[in-house]
Amino acid sequence: MTTTLTFLGAAGTVTGSKYLLTVDERRILIDAGMFQGEKKWRLRNWEDFPVPPETITDVLLTHAHADHCAYLPALVKRGFSGPVWCTRGTRDLGEIVMRDAAFLAERDAKEAAVGGWSSTSRRCRSTRPTMSKTPSPADHRRVRRATRPG
Repeated sequence: MTTTLTFLGAAGTVTGSKYLLTVDERRILIDAGMFQGEKKWRLRNWEDFPVPPETITDVLLTHAHADHCAYLPALVKRGFSGPVWCTRGTRDLGEIVMRDAAFLAERDAKEAAVGGWSSTSRRCRSTRPTMSKTPSPADHRRVRRATRPG
């Protein structure tokens, strides 16, 4: 079994959290955060994604802060079509956070797509929330468990 972890965001800054966990043929993106703050970081949201989004098999969202989930609509627009794993609370709050982030991006960037919330709504409908402390299969060999922090 070959396992690698690649840092795709939140390196050199605390925003834009994205980590690619590769286990054999699985490519699991842990968080899909939007870069925030200074313009030099926000411009990274418009760059090509470091790996082809269609090659990502799953996304695992740790929580619903914009710097951990708000890039998900752009990821879908660029070709990601796999499941998104998160808690019910992350799904519910994440939809609000993603809509707000999409609104701000559209307002502030001329190149933003018209009607930009469609992929957000589509992605939120296909999330698979789990209850806290309930095991959820990420694949047939591993189990993920969501627990409350603190």
